[in-house]
Amino acid sequence: MSALSETHVTLGKQHQHAFELLLDYDARAQAVASGQQTREMQSTWFGLQIKLGKTPLLLPQQQLTEVLSPPVLTPIPGTPAWILGLANHYGQLLPVIDLYGFVFGRSWPDAVNSRVIVTDSEPSVGLVVTQLEHSVRTTPPVAKEAELELDGELNRWISGQTHILGSPIGVLELGPVIEAVTHWKRN
Repeated sequence: MSALSETHVTLGKQHQHAFELLLDYDARAQAVASGQQTREMQSTWFGLQIKLGKTPLLLPQQQLTEVLSPPVLTPIPGTPAWILGLANHYGQLLPVIDLYGFVFGRSWPDAVNSRVIVTDSEPSVGLVVTQLEHSVRTTPPVAKEAELELDGELNRWISGQTHILGSPIGVLELGPVIEAVTHWKRN
């Protein structure tokens, strides 16, 4: 026997934990590759938690492409105040919409923490949100229930709800919002 096969290697706690994580990743990758997805993964939904004003909401992560700091905008004359303008986004024009202004009819006074969420739609739209919180992995949304208290203007855009740490949170339906803002017509 060689000296290498007789040597025993011990790992510290930190390295052992990393090794166990790698084994777990390998086992999950093999299960997915063999077509055996776990029930847990099938019942998982991913969202991006934002704030619209003071209201926490979730956006469906699969309908989003990226998050931007507010870009330089070119105003569009004759449009409502919630259409903030056009941004150059990788050589394409990106309409940027004040989501709070669109929903509530007035701008949010504190835009310090605002971010632009780019939708995965055709055409892409940049939605300015009051604050970006974080990505969330939770159970799939269900129909809205009475326990979800929302402002009247916002309620029409909420398609469902889920729970985060035991509290209900609304899921903003992006399809109707994008449809409404892209088909806006001057009166």
